[in-house]
Amino acid sequence: GESDFSATGLAEPPRASALMLSFNGQIEVDVSSRVAAIIGQGAHSVAERAARPVLDICERRYFATFPVDGREFIVSAQIDLFEMDSGLLMDWKTTKAYAFSPKAGSGKKPEWIAQMNVGAEIMRRNGLEVNKLQVIAMLKDWKEREAGTPGMPLTEVMAVDLPLWERSKAVSYIEDRIRLHVA
Repeated sequence: GESDFSATGLAEPPRASALMLSFNGQIEVDVSSRVAAIIGQGAHSVAERAARPVLDICERRYFATFPVDGREFIVSAQIDLFEMDSGLLMDWKTTKAYAFSPKAGSGKKPEWIAQMNVGAEIMRRNGLEVNKLQVIAMLKDWKEREAGTPGMPLTEVMAVDLPLWERSKAVSYIEDRIRLHVA
């Protein structure tokens, strides 16, 4: 592709990524396991329609170059929605309600935090200032009759603020993940 890594790919386990790359043409995917991805695409389509013309950037891929150990690597990030006036970067996720249980981090999954902070750094390198990170999650297994019970949020759409790392932390993370993926 146009980049060596994506923000999402950097957050994935390096060994799994290497195996996927090595056996790319031989892997068969059962279409029934892709239902969540199809639902997610529909959710992104709805999010696109909610964007404010001129004020928001929606569904755009950004690229930035990171020098690591004498080599240059291009990392990309697909931006779901960025409010230019407030600096709010949003990512739309289709996930299970369990992701919002206290056991699972109350919607603050480490891979989501990493992915969004990589995206924020890439946007900064493209001249955009990110001030806040937020996941908008659509819960595919939400049940109204269980709303508010342990492990089931009150609503089927959740907005969760994620921590925005200092630039130095984001850059160190990106460089470290690149090293792991090329090792």
